[in-house]
Amino acid sequence: MPFSQPPKILLVDDRPENLFALEHLLASLGAEVVQANSGNEALTATLNHEFALILMDVQMPEMDGFEVAQYLRMAESTSVTPIIFLTANSQTTEDECRGYASGAVDYILKPINEAALLSKVRIFLDLYRGHQMLKRENESLERKLTNTATIIVDRPTKVLAGYSLLRTLGRGSIGTVYLAERDCKGVKRKFALKVLRNRLPDSLTDQLTQRFMREAEAASRVKSSHVVSIVDYGIAEDERVPYIVMERINGQSLKQLLAKRKIRLEESVCLLRQLASALKAIHEAGIFHRDIKPENIMIENENNAKVTDFGIAKLPESELTQTSHLMGTLPYMAPEQFASANIGAQADLFSLGVMAYEMICGERPFQCDGLIDYSTAILHELPKSPREFVPDLPDILEYALARLLKKRADERYATASELLRDLDLYAKGKSIRSRLVTVLHRDGSTNWAEGGG
Repeated sequence: MPFSQPPKILLVDDRPENLFALEHLLASLGAEVVQANSGNEALTATLNHEFALILMDVQMPEMDGFEVAQYLRMAESTSVTPIIFLTANSQTTEDECRGYASGAVDYILKPINEAALLSKVRIFLDLYRGHQMLKRENESLERKLTNTATIIVDRPTKVLAGYSLLRTLGRGSIGTVYLAERDCKGVKRKFALKVLRNRLPDSLTDQLTQRFMREAEAASRVKSSHVVSIVDYGIAEDERVPYIVMERINGQSLKQLLAKRKIRLEESVCLLRQLASALKAIHEAGIFHRDIKPENIMIENENNAKVTDFGIAKLPESELTQTSHLMGTLPYMAPEQFASANIGAQADLFSLGVMAYEMICGERPFQCDGLIDYSTAILHELPKSPREFVPDLPDILEYALARLLKKRADERYATASELLRDLDLYAKGKSIRSRLVTVLHRDGSTNWAEGGG
């Protein structure tokens, strides 16, 4: 897909001859170059342009490259823009550490090796173009899905597969959920009935139908009081419409509950235990959910959680979801979901950790906007210590959050059962001083959270 505008590179150097030479060199890469001869000019330029890359001299009067980089990292528009430092000085280890700490991704020594510079710049431009293409594809897909109509109008008399559709409960990007009713041996029972939209782009219809029916198959395998149960599923004969019939939940989503009020600590632990129990059942059925998030958690009577929506779940024998596309919801995705299609139970546990942190602390561990920001934060950044929000948080809960949110999957809990054992220790008020686990916080400090074993 051609780009209407070439990517932009910001050149920052206080020597005009360097700016001229670098702009001439970079012209061969098809990028637009914007010049700045001081730190203040550089900061002003970022207010008016979106840059794919910033090349910046370290030694400049008034404000050096380190200071400029720190300001750029604090601004939302440039918080993850790659910065390469250009320097004529041999860098000590201390200088390099300071540079990387201020936000640089690389150093290039002067006099500049032109081939090396072009090679590095080309890599960052390719990454930027890839992100822009993915962004455009996602926006295009969203427009297509948003503009499609549902297959069924909201008429109380409409019947599908023997179920009377009473009213709409909710709509998603590919499906609609209705309140449905059916006569069961003389007793009218109400259900939630989910159907797939039919006026979708032709290229999506077959794949989404398979995905929709796999959701029903996956959920029907799981037997747990904390997973929404499947009553019926299939393809309606007359309308040829895929449908799933589920138990009706009289309640609200965890997302709605979080938006209404702060959840108390003991209430959060209770919900965490229930969700861990649900994941235990899901994983023991050979399924990985891959989209654990507050929207997919229904809460009955304010205190009973149920996992729903297996739309992108992975079954062990299925090849349908072996794809290069990102699967999941950005704020709750595990690090490995950005880089691998081989997603296991630990990815669901990471997502559970994000929700647990959100319930206990009142905000998500990573506060970002967009794919690039979230992928950078989830892959590389550390969240605030939960004790900043709950100073008297019990050590075992801090330890559990730290284990769930580990960047490496093999450092998290291996199974939901392990998490449940630690929550049992917490419920019994037992000490867990038999093992100590280092918890690194975002500011680089280290606390010793005592873990249970």
